[in-house]
Amino acid sequence: MKKNIKFFISMFISISIICTTAFAEVDSILFASDYQFYEQYTPGMYTDKDITSCQPVLQDIVSQAKADGKNIKTVVIGGDYTQNDGHRNKEDIIDTDRYGDALQYYYGSSPNFSIMEIKSVISMFYKYTRNIYVQGNHDPDTSIMAGFFLDETGPIEFDGYTIYVLDDEAYPGDTPRVVNNNPGMVVPGMIKTIANPEKTVQQTADNLNAYLQNRLDNDDLRPIFICSHQPIHENDSNRNKYAYLIVNAINDYAAKIDTVFFYGHTHEGNDDLGGGISYTKKGSELRISKGLNTEPVNINFTYLNYGFLGYCSGVNSFLSGTVIDVGDAMLTVTKYAIGKSPEKYKIERLNAPKGKVIEKNIIKIKIGSKELDKNGVITTLDVPAQIVDDRTMLPLRAIFEALGANVTWNDITQTAKATKNEIKISIQIGSTIMYKDDNKKRLDVPAQLINDRTMVPVRAIAESLDADVQWDEATETVTITMVS
Repeated sequence: MKKNIKFFISMFISISIICTTAFAEVDSILFASDYQFYEQYTPGMYTDKDITSCQPVLQDIVSQAKADGKNIKTVVIGGDYTQNDGHRNKEDIIDTDRYGDALQYYYGSSPNFSIMEIKSVISMFYKYTRNIYVQGNHDPDTSIMAGFFLDETGPIEFDGYTIYVLDDEAYPGDTPRVVNNNPGMVVPGMIKTIANPEKTVQQTADNLNAYLQNRLDNDDLRPIFICSHQPIHENDSNRNKYAYLIVNAINDYAAKIDTVFFYGHTHEGNDDLGGGISYTKKGSELRISKGLNTEPVNINFTYLNYGFLGYCSGVNSFLSGTVIDVGDAMLTVTKYAIGKSPEKYKIERLNAPKGKVIEKNIIKIKIGSKELDKNGVITTLDVPAQIVDDRTMLPLRAIFEALGANVTWNDITQTAKATKNEIKISIQIGSTIMYKDDNKKRLDVPAQLINDRTMVPVRAIAESLDADVQWDEATETVTITMVS
């Protein structure tokens, strides 16, 4: 850390503050579906007649989640990216400034245009996310998806959970698959007829069943989120005759593995957030489609819609999205809607570990940048991080609060005091002495005012809270490890 790094003032320095734990990290997953803008319906549902795409809808929902402190690491969008008549005006300065290269003035038959828009919105709030795109019935076939961003059917593994994708070809519904509403834009061969849908769904169910069995055989009890465009319940707009095959594949295992099933597509008209079945808790009875009939089934999994970002029928009550916090003892479901207060549900984990759950926190900041990234949530600093006498300096309040300390300021003595647990820190502007409890610690560079903000050396502050600090010369990265 003593290496002269003034030369690298414009270089990236990533400050990772990690609170280790024996349990899984508490992360958040954002779910939404049906990126379908129709001028006839969506602007009215958003109560803004001037919007021309679903971007403002998604931006509103994500901004609510960020303001709520959600640590979104994964984003799942449940299909239908190509069924749009929306547009963006490339000549509009405001649109261009906000969305940049992701700006599109038509959607065509490719899901890429909508997906680029989705990425541009997410990146406004969260810098590092894994985005997953489920195929809908208005999206092209995966067999010709070269250059597209669609994810194929199967598991996508994360440390604390699994997203299991069911694309529309693997689990097709009764509604015909069609791309866009402009036949001239459809590429020949984009939509294929599924000759034997029952056989197709049965194979999908068998694969899913085998995956779950393997999970149990290996004592892998991470939660699994099954993400389909198609529903499994009887509803107004779609009756999937082979839904019972999927339910049979997962229901027994869901009694042992925390399972949540997400669907889109239906656009049912009722007062639930997003329309359709907003939330059905495990243990409830659900009417499952079986051929031309339905049968009641007590489900061992949680069943809910993603929340809809746009409408092709105009019957839904609320545009919405869903965030799930994946904790060791609890899955917390928050449904965010446009023009309505969020709704929250708690799902107790089947295999919750005993003991204290300690969160993992990662903070990143660039030298010269005012953006402090904590767990993907961006906070704007008054003064950027900078190098002073070979030491990385950050605003005092920002770094202490990022480390979980409470800060007070005495304007008369120009002294800041911070407390965390039993540790008390005192530091005065202009002094090279910092007090930890009653013990003195000499600083290489004093706390100092820069643009009316108190700046302090990162290493000294982190070590004062008993953290381990490592410097990676190859990447110019400071890593601060804390155990709470």
